[in-house]
Amino acid sequence: MYYKEADKPAHARTSNLNEELGQVDTILSDKTGTLTCNSMEFIKCSIAGVAYGRGVTEVEKTMSRRKSSTLVREHDISEEDDIRGSLNKKAAIKGFNFTDERIMNGNWVNEPHADVIEKFFRLLAVCHTAIPEVDKDTGNVSYEAESPDEAAFVIAARELGFEFYKRAQTSLSTYELDPVSGDKVERSVVSIA
Repeated sequence: MYYKEADKPAHARTSNLNEELGQVDTILSDKTGTLTCNSMEFIKCSIAGVAYGRGVTEVEKTMSRRKSSTLVREHDISEEDDIRGSLNKKAAIKGFNFTDERIMNGNWVNEPHADVIEKFFRLLAVCHTAIPEVDKDTGNVSYEAESPDEAAFVIAARELGFEFYKRAQTSLSTYELDPVSGDKVERSVVSIA
């Protein structure tokens, strides 16, 4: 198996995956004859009762088409153009289609519930089974995850300042924005099996 877009061959990292792959004898397709794409994008989230994210979900697009109307935005044209520009820049990051100036680029520290936001993204960064792969030349981190959902969450945490970069037998390590100093600091969390 080979993923052409990323120029990566498949690597089995767990024994149960080998067993599952050995049991595949039929591939189902939808009625159009194309394989269903199991993917997820981080577009919006709700933290402490506040909705974040200005992206448009597939559900919203479908509802808009059914009503034969355009989506109504609460912001002016220049802000809409800025949001489209931000989305286009982030489109290159698979699984991440999120933009919200209130919490991006470390601005979450200025939000009323900054402590809850910090905990939310820290949990996204460490509560998963993804395996980080650090490119030795660039230092960029990519993730091997069991599901697209899991990958989208850990990528969103990374893009919002909570970068998971190392998994050891008893701990997980991240780089996070320290809200007091504004510096990027290393944090380790002891994992419980």
